[in-house]
Amino acid sequence: MSLPNLRHQLLTPFLLALFTSGLPSAAAAQAGMLKQRLGTPMLVENRADADCSLGMDALAKAAPDGSTTGF
Repeated sequence: MSLPNLRHQLLTPFLLALFTSGLPSAAAAQAGMLKQRLGTPMLVENRADADCSLGMDALAKAAPDGSTTGF
């Protein structure tokens, strides 16, 4: 399945720089799998704050076209 006209992004609402549990590499791995599956580039965007509300708000307000995914 290829969706070349859409800009795909993977939103991460976590403070990834503070975690040492591998979340940044997990988000990158997920983006890589989605890139292969969809056939389009994936943008990993970190929208972090103390309670994850910025990232979840951006995900809730994203266009309903399936181009934005949350991690």
